[in-house]
Order: sequence, then C-alpha cells, then structure tokens
Amino acid sequence: MGYENLDLNEWYKKSFAMKEMNNLTKNIDKENFAKIKKDRQKRTLYSLAFTSKV
Repeated sequence: MGYENLDLNEWYKKSFAMKEMNNLTKNIDKENFAKIKKDRQKRTLYSLAFTSKV
C-alpha cells in the first residue's frame, strides 16, 4: 500500500511539472506566432509594393 501511495505522489508531481512545461511552451508559441504574423504582414506589404511598381 505504501508503495502505491508513493508512486501516486510521484505521478502527481510529474503531471504538475508537465502541465507547467506545457504552459511555458504555449506562451513561447504565442510570442513566436505574433512575430511570424508581423513578418508575414511585412512581406505581403513589400510584395504588394513591388508588384504595384512593376
């Protein structure tokens, strides 16, 4: 019985750590996504300006 409880406690710790890691990666992905979106907007503006000149 004691071993089962110990394993359960370890599992809770691990699952909590995994959740924290997932939250961190989600935040990083959001920041990167915003940067990528801005870059794409710039690219489309440049391409539009280039095509309108030609």
